[in-house]
Parts: sequence; C-alpha cells; structure tokens
Amino acid sequence: MAGDEHNRSGLDVALSGVRGLTKFLGLILIAVAVIVIGHEAYRLGYNALYQVSVDEGDGRQIEVTVTDDMSVREIGEMLQDKGLLKESPTVFVIQEQISEYHGKILPGTYQLSTGMTADEMLRVMAGGDEENQSGTGTSGKSSAGQQTGTENSAGQQTGTDNSASEESGN
Repeated sequence: MAGDEHNRSGLDVALSGVRGLTKFLGLILIAVAVIVIGHEAYRLGYNALYQVSVDEGDGRQIEVTVTDDMSVREIGEMLQDKGLLKESPTVFVIQEQISEYHGKILPGTYQLSTGMTADEMLRVMAGGDEENQSGTGTSGKSSAGQQTGTENSAGQQTGTDNSASEESGN
C-alpha cells in the first residue's frame, strides 16, 4: 500500500507538471497572438495614414472605370490589380472611410497615375480633379465636374448647382 501511495503521488506530481507546462505554453501562445495582432494592426494603421504612391514623380498613367455597383473594396481591388496601390484593398477602404471623400466616389472613367497617393486618387474619383476625369456616366456630374441636376420620378428637376452663375453675379 505504501508503494501504491508513492506511485499515486508521483503521478500527481507528473500531472501537476504537465498542467503547469500546458498553462505556460498557453500563455506563450496568447502572448505571441497579441504581438502578431498588434503588429498587423499597427501596419494597417500606418499604411492607412502614411500614404505613399507606387512610383515617385508622375508615374505611369492608367485608365480606370468605376461603375455604380462597385463597392469601395472592389475599387481598391481594381486599383491594386492595375498596379495603382502598394497596400491591400482593406487599407484603401480605411483610407476612403477616413478621408474627406468618404461616400463621394462617382462612377466614371478616370486617368490615374502610379505617382498618386490613395487620397489623390480618391479626390479624382470624387470629382475634385476635373482634368483627370473623362465623363462620368450616371453620376450627376458632367465631364467638367459641375453638378448638372437630375430628374426625380415625378419628372421634376433636382440638384442643380448654380454656384457658377452666383459667382459671376447673375
């Protein structure tokens, strides 16, 4: 019986050691996960806030077409596929959300450059840079970037921008 107690206490010691090792390895795993997630979050935030262009200088001109049914993620994927973005489409989505152009991307065809940052591309696609726009389909903006107005379902004219005539004193 004394040997049985000795074996049992040895087993208890071994199990206690295994439990301790398991807890220790679990803590190590949690620490590694926190470090990896923290690093990725930092990288994502850094890339979203510190924008860089693919090329220095003017870069290469690339024509892109944005349609009405494209999400910001799909636009980011298209820009990345065409070589206009260094970072991931997720970073582009964040950049769009924190920019002054959030929700303002218009459908159309645009001349973008690998020398542009994401914010500069967003400005063009939001109609803020008319020289890089070549018509915008159903966006409600003309190729000159002025609001043209649209008809509602009752056939009434809405959304006309008279700022040009107000500025000239008319």
